[in-house]
Amino acid sequence: MAALFFLVSATPVLAENICEIKDPEYSTGDKTCNVSNKEIHSLNPANLRNLSHLESFDLSGNNLTNLEPQIFNRLGELEKLNLSGNNLTSLEPGVFNGLRDLEELNLSDNYLTSLETGVFNGLGDLERLDLTSNKLGTLALEAFSGIDNLEWLALENNNLNDLSVGLFSNLTSLENLYLSSNNLSVLSSEVFNGLSDLELLGLNENSLADLPKNIFAGLSEFATSRAQRK
Repeated sequence: MAALFFLVSATPVLAENICEIKDPEYSTGDKTCNVSNKEIHSLNPANLRNLSHLESFDLSGNNLTNLEPQIFNRLGELEKLNLSGNNLTSLEPGVFNGLRDLEELNLSDNYLTSLETGVFNGLGDLERLDLTSNKLGTLALEAFSGIDNLEWLALENNNLNDLSVGLFSNLTSLENLYLSSNNLSVLSSEVFNGLSDLELLGLNENSLADLPKNIFAGLSEFATSRAQRK
């Protein structure tokens, strides 16, 4: 059994013609669109209708506060979506519908306070989800339903004080789970049940005085150390 790992302004843009393939500043070949730090504050489906070929879309560092349901549903070939560093406060269920090939989703450094059931529905190929540095205090029991192939999940630096039993039960492929820098004080002995592939768990910088004796039972790949996240 391996060791268990404890880590433990410019004028606002309305995103018209958001990424023209002929513009070398915004595109590489015809697969990548980078419009980071452009003060974009809104998106609508019409702006994205000609981007169905994209594999990587970087919208980080803008002023997005809201995403319409199914806003990305024409981007069926997208593999990487970066929405970090915006002003998102909530996500509606269905917002990521259509992103059937998405493998990496970065939502770090926003203002999300909760995750509802079904918000990640349709992301069956998702492998990496970054929710670091939000304001998350509430996670619905089935917040992570529909992303059974997830391998890497970061929830560091949020306001989590409780993790419901069953929250991670469908994430049987998860290898890396980062929960450091939250407000966790008590964990159920069953909270990590089902995470048989887990290799690295970050729980440092919480208020955990003690851990249940059998909390890591069944986590056969588990390792412990204070290394950097992978």
